[in-house]
Amino acid sequence: MYRLLRLLKSEGVQSISFEDLDKMMDNNEVPQFNYETFDAAFQADERIKGLVSNYTQDEVSFVDKAPKGGADGDSVGKMAKRAVDLSDL
Repeated sequence: MYRLLRLLKSEGVQSISFEDLDKMMDNNEVPQFNYETFDAAFQADERIKGLVSNYTQDEVSFVDKAPKGGADGDSVGKMAKRAVDLSDL
């Protein structure tokens, strides 16, 4: 999930609905993605906390600053783009 959120943020997305996020996660074979599953991931993964400024029952909002990335940041983004079909959004 972190890679998908990082990709969305790098693409300039400021917020995304859980419905759209669920569609993307389903494309990555993660079924029934919702607020509760996101909340659990947010609580468990410090990297997600660095990307997300707020989330509600309806949407996830990203922080304004760019995420910290290592040397693999560009390659991770390219892999995520190949893994996620964003054409339906």
